[in-house]
Amino acid sequence: GKQMLLGIRKPVCICKLIKTLDTHKGLKILHLNARSLFPKIEEVRWLAQKAKLDILMVSETWFNDTIPDIDVMIDGFYLIRNDREHKSAGGVAMFIRNNIHYFPRPDIITDPNLEMLWIELTTKGNKTNTLLSVAYRPPDSEEMYYNNMLNTIEKAHSEDKHIVIMGDLNYDYLVDENRMIHPIHKIEKLYSLRQLVLKPTRVTRTSATILDLILTSCHTRH
Repeated sequence: GKQMLLGIRKPVCICKLIKTLDTHKGLKILHLNARSLFPKIEEVRWLAQKAKLDILMVSETWFNDTIPDIDVMIDGFYLIRNDREHKSAGGVAMFIRNNIHYFPRPDIITDPNLEMLWIELTTKGNKTNTLLSVAYRPPDSEEMYYNNMLNTIEKAHSEDKHIVIMGDLNYDYLVDENRMIHPIHKIEKLYSLRQLVLKPTRVTRTSATILDLILTSCHTRH
């Protein structure tokens, strides 16, 4: 069946979001830019259950080793996390419903400093598996961080499987640059991915930007 991919950062009408998800019969995958998940975990637990999510991917968890898994678990979901070490903020996590067939793929990550997670979703029969990732790129990171992300995506791409990457890469997709210069357009071009988020995800009085992205190699399935 088709997958539904959604990303949220700005305030949304939760009732409308749940109604949208309710109409979808396939796999439901949501990305949330949390900017500190722990104080919001009760609301997120409610959303995961009410919306009948299959996978919840979170960027900017702001988790650290003082927050044990038990304090942030969602009933009926497995949790995998990649906390930022030696520095506050950042971090990513995935909550995967316990009836989803998957296995972790940490071997895809080419640099331990990358704030990414990868899992492989397995399918029945001879259908192609999907490599699913949540990613965060700090806005003050150096070019090497981006290059290491490219190396990781290259490694996933070489497996000839479906790819879905969701997260906050802190590059504004609305900036109109040459397609081989803009960091996200470059990823699309190099690895035959399509970025699906076309409306601003961060809106202020003076700006509107698309920072939270969904990159997929199989856009016709969503």
